[in-house]
Amino acid sequence: MNEQEISLVHSSRKGDVEAWRDLMAIHAPRLAAYIGARLRRPEIVDKLVADTIFVAWKHVNDFDDVKDFPSWFRKMGGSVTMSWYKRNHGEGLSGEFPVQRVSESAQAKDIAAVDKALGTLPEKERMALEQRFRAGLEGEDLAEVLHKSESDADALLEKALAHLNDAYNQA
Repeated sequence: MNEQEISLVHSSRKGDVEAWRDLMAIHAPRLAAYIGARLRRPEIVDKLVADTIFVAWKHVNDFDDVKDFPSWFRKMGGSVTMSWYKRNHGEGLSGEFPVQRVSESAQAKDIAAVDKALGTLPEKERMALEQRFRAGLEGEDLAEVLHKSESDADALLEKALAHLNDAYNQA
């Protein structure tokens, strides 16, 4: 975490709603990518992230070291997700991308093909893609989230992109 994020955590812990909003602008996309790599249902991922933001705000003082905020927030998201899963155990973890969000039918077909291709990738590769392109992480930040060295994270991302391209071309 950089100094700005640490300052936002401190301010949030004092009840500063704007600081919380700014902190969530950084960490909510990362959480969405984390959950989205496992639960391929965008509408549910969006709901779980929103629920986590609410629950985390209520418990923002429940961790000791402010530098632990990213992992605490991710664990909070995991807990919210597991609670959802227990309540909705019969629901599938995957679903097609909601192509109704796209107006052009040709574009919708392309998105459906990409979504199908994503579904064929191993979870670690989907996680790399989600964290890079949904959360906007790269370099050292991407490596940290993937628990890899920077070169290994880059290699995993390249492998995921190659597999995605192959799967898309076969679709």
